[in-house]
Amino acid sequence: EDMPGLEQVGDWLRRAAQILAGCPRTLAPFYFDLLVPGLCAAASNCLLEGSSDFIAVSSYSSDLIRNLALATAQFWGATKSAPLHWDRAQTEGWHKLPSLCAGLPHFSAGFMRNWGRDTFISLRGCLLVTGHFQEARDTLLVYANVVRHGLCPNLLDAANR
Repeated sequence: EDMPGLEQVGDWLRRAAQILAGCPRTLAPFYFDLLVPGLCAAASNCLLEGSSDFIAVSSYSSDLIRNLALATAQFWGATKSAPLHWDRAQTEGWHKLPSLCAGLPHFSAGFMRNWGRDTFISLRGCLLVTGHFQEARDTLLVYANVVRHGLCPNLLDAANR
């Protein structure tokens, strides 16, 4: 319920867990190792095919482009503790306001997630090259909203609440 659109993945994981539960205990790691990489590969391909035309075409010939697009999926996401815009998250729901995290795992959630400098260093590669233009626009507008005396705050959380 917190992450709409993932119902099918949840159903798949529940069915996989039932299959694993029916396996002999000694074979569970073997079957787990068969299931999880398949799920990861399917999710990666779905993500790449749903990206911009540039990513969808180039990811098959360039490991760099493929890895950049997949890393973007890890760094760009919605977290309940650090939405891009706090007030909008209260009305629209936190899952509709993803943000770029400053680094994994230490800056993946909480008030330390949204660092201005890190966001703008990675914005071009993570959002523009991968075709996430609306997300880049939303990020720019939120930061522009908190500019004071020509300066953008390095830690968005303090100015965002």
